[in-house]
Amino acid sequence: MVHLQLEKHFQSGKQSGGGECKVRVRDRERGIYAVCFHSQEVKNRVKAQKVHSIETGGKTLEINILTDSEAALDHEEKSFTNNALSSTAKWSSASSTSSFQSDLENKHGRKYASDLHSITRKIFVDVSATLNVDLLSKEQRDQVKVVCPAIKTESTLHGIEKVSGGYGDIQKLHCHFEKLLSSSSCNGHMFSRPQTQERFEEMDVDVAIPKEESQDDLDKVCNIEVPTGILEYFSHACKEQVEELKQKFNVTLTFKEHRNGMTSVRFAALGTLSSVEEAQQTYITAFQKVAAGVKQEIIPLTDSLRFAKAQDLLSDRYKSLLVKTDENTLILRGPAKEIAAAKSFVEEIKEWSAKDIERPTYSSIAASGVSSEPSLAGKRYPIPSQEQSSLKGTASEQEEQCSICMDKIHDKEELSKCKHTFCKACIKEAMKHKPACPVCNTFYGKIQGNQPPGTMDINTTNWSLPGYRGCGTICITYSIPDGFQTAEHPNPGRRFRGTHRSAYLPDNSEGRGILKLLRRAFDQKLIFTVGQSRTTGATDVVTWNDIHHKTVCSGGPDNFGYPDPSYLKRVREELKAKGIE
Repeated sequence: MVHLQLEKHFQSGKQSGGGECKVRVRDRERGIYAVCFHSQEVKNRVKAQKVHSIETGGKTLEINILTDSEAALDHEEKSFTNNALSSTAKWSSASSTSSFQSDLENKHGRKYASDLHSITRKIFVDVSATLNVDLLSKEQRDQVKVVCPAIKTESTLHGIEKVSGGYGDIQKLHCHFEKLLSSSSCNGHMFSRPQTQERFEEMDVDVAIPKEESQDDLDKVCNIEVPTGILEYFSHACKEQVEELKQKFNVTLTFKEHRNGMTSVRFAALGTLSSVEEAQQTYITAFQKVAAGVKQEIIPLTDSLRFAKAQDLLSDRYKSLLVKTDENTLILRGPAKEIAAAKSFVEEIKEWSAKDIERPTYSSIAASGVSSEPSLAGKRYPIPSQEQSSLKGTASEQEEQCSICMDKIHDKEELSKCKHTFCKACIKEAMKHKPACPVCNTFYGKIQGNQPPGTMDINTTNWSLPGYRGCGTICITYSIPDGFQTAEHPNPGRRFRGTHRSAYLPDNSEGRGILKLLRRAFDQKLIFTVGQSRTTGATDVVTWNDIHHKTVCSGGPDNFGYPDPSYLKRVREELKAKGIE
């Protein structure tokens, strides 16, 4: 949709010099839109930038900012009516003018209302809407039947949540709740609106839509922009899911890679406009879910790895990873756990090569008939069957083998918690890189992250989260100010943009337990890191560091909210993986 692309453009300080704004259609046929800014200062910044353009439907559209006199022409119909009334006043008495104006306005009003009603009846046979249960109380939502008796409702234990009916009724209900919230704001209630949002500075723009592509065609196309690397992994890992989406919503997808590390995904509808919008939302939800867990590791591609056909071997063993080569590097992309296991396997290939032991090539493993899946018992990596007889020994001999150097243990060192044994020199060196057992990942010591300085504030409320009725809510507020990157970050000396994030936990024993672990993780600088945002693609920003938070109260797991019965268990496991338990 053109107006969505315009809104994105004028909200970007980098692209247009703009800021918070809203865009509405003035004249779709002529490509005229109104942009409403929150301040005159932002509007002036945008007008000072002479050249504006957006990309939509694979084409670049030029944007012309209309002068005040040009914008006035767009109000021609309204001005004509006012002028007619003014001219009549010169020839009539005050009473007759009043009568004529009233009569004219009534005629125009009745005709417009009649036309509008006729059009909306044709377009919207039935309209459904979901009420914001976090914004409206149960008592406020119960007023639906009083305001619009004909409207249909869907209720849960928490009251009315969904409504459906005619367009006029839904619009009337929206106006009612808007006035209700405005009234609450004036009385100082919890949903007060910022002062800056009460006034908008309006500006008209003219979008030069190419003649060869009609507005109807553009309306059936939606674009999103995503990081190229994550898109490559998503297309690899969710190939079947994407194909199902294309068939279900009758859409086609095309991709255009940009130099800034981003790729445009173009959704074109083969059917109705609603289908392409649904397809886009479904795609975004699935993409964000996958992107949240994607990591990348780049490994130098040595001759030994080439000889062992490491790429084929890793691709066959770790199905959820995208394994590719780029000149002299091996790129692993996918879940952090799978990457860690793959890296260990790569190191083992190097060890075998260094000791002149037969390399576990893809062809030799395939010929041996041994499963390529990691074993859950015993050694993590299979040994070809033809070598098993020569490597077999007594149980005591196998126990004395160091899992790091793959040789007989010298100067044995036993770890206190898990009781695994290694060469003293081997485990000492391994612990320098990661204070955890190389076999079972049990942590020893404390991991320190590279999170920039900031604060973690805790508040509690009496209202309940979906799925946790009967207990309150813990509200966590993280604040990381802007700053400069240090030697621990990707670009030392360069500025990074901070963040302010909120997260929610149920105020019960399990939720309070997770809160304590999150506090420890924050103190160990593990909650955030500096890098590239997985959702926006922006670089040099503060981002989450693989410990997932519920940043909204409702909407379910697809929208990072509740209810999500397994969330607390999952986040406990994520914390454990970082040594927090």
